[in-house]
Amino acid sequence: RLVLREERRADEIPNEAEQLSWEARIDHRIALLKRVRGDHQHARAAVERAIASAAVAGARCDVARMYALLGWIRWREGDIPGCQDDCRRGLRMCRREVERDDLWRETVSTLLITLGAAYSSACRLVVAERCYRQATRFIDARRSPYQASRAFNNVATVC
Repeated sequence: RLVLREERRADEIPNEAEQLSWEARIDHRIALLKRVRGDHQHARAAVERAIASAAVAGARCDVARMYALLGWIRWREGDIPGCQDDCRRGLRMCRREVERDDLWRETVSTLLITLGAAYSSACRLVVAERCYRQATRFIDARRSPYQASRAFNNVATVC
């Protein structure tokens, strides 16, 4: 693994949850790199490892972002029901989150955009448009213009 398991400082006790959380973040970043390179099979394996590690560590918001990536990968592979299930799982995790900051809004928006893409691929255009419009409501265009442009462009493609 990429994170040291032994604590080098004599007065510190190793924190297993923190180690798992860091491993999940690293695997998530590796999955993002593999996705950009077009290696969806390895990206899927890395993000599934990341989800498992983050779930054990108890990082719900991180897991929701990872489900958005896994849903996108499944959508690209043509697994529409799997994509929808992953997006719904991520949205359920976001619903339970107490701290609803900008990162939370961006995560919900990403999940809704991916879910809209799945519905659009399944020729359910009205539902896809609703998902895209909901995604635009969660995002502040001044704080995250890229995410807002993704949501608005997807609304335009359906309308």
